[in-house]
Amino acid sequence: MKQNIKTTKLTKLTLIFSICFTLSWFGIFSVNEAAAKPNPLSLADVLTGLRSKKTSLAQRNKLLTTAVNERGITFKLIPEIEKELKSAGASAVLLEAIRQKSPKTESPAPTAKPYGVMNSFDVEHNVMVGGKKGMYIRPNFTVFNLNNIESQFVILFETRDGRSLRAVTSDYASTSGSLIVGDSLTPCCEVSNYKSLRYFLPYSEINLGTGNHELRMNINLIYGNGTRITQFDFYYFTFRVGQ
Repeated sequence: MKQNIKTTKLTKLTLIFSICFTLSWFGIFSVNEAAAKPNPLSLADVLTGLRSKKTSLAQRNKLLTTAVNERGITFKLIPEIEKELKSAGASAVLLEAIRQKSPKTESPAPTAKPYGVMNSFDVEHNVMVGGKKGMYIRPNFTVFNLNNIESQFVILFETRDGRSLRAVTSDYASTSGSLIVGDSLTPCCEVSNYKSLRYFLPYSEINLGTGNHELRMNINLIYGNGTRITQFDFYYFTFRVGQ
């Protein structure tokens, strides 16, 4: 994949990625839990719960601590994971509950399933770079269980119904000619955070006719061979071409 990083400093204008995670999404507090034993919590479950905005951070920590004690967890609290949880707002009580519930034996590395979690997704529109108007894109995400494995972070530009846009120049084209930005990644650790990646896409690469166009960014983490690891979701925006 082509490297499309631009190093111009980004003035932060937060248009937070429109994922609305809630605690009920992963079923921590389902009223139907009495009917069947719930699954242990994964690291993604805990991080998602901590970042939910439905309750206060203190309440989220309390609910998660209860869930960890009752359901257990699927991951081991290694230093890298503890650092990631603290950065997401985990309390000392929650961390101690996770430490107590950590599996006593390591899972074999080959069976650990790789995945990614999007922490934030910022976009700044109508930026001028090198005489071209466009958008700056700044993702912040964490990948797990991909240490020393070649992968790619890819943003595909599509119509709202999923049709790929065609790139105007080869600088922003996939091998099939679709409009993309992204990077090749080879994470060095079991838990790797990417918060310094940034991309500039000139509006001239979006070749559409006059009018308003409802578009989206399809945000993915994939293996080097193109197989998807995680689809982070979509970022929707309106692109206007002057009349």
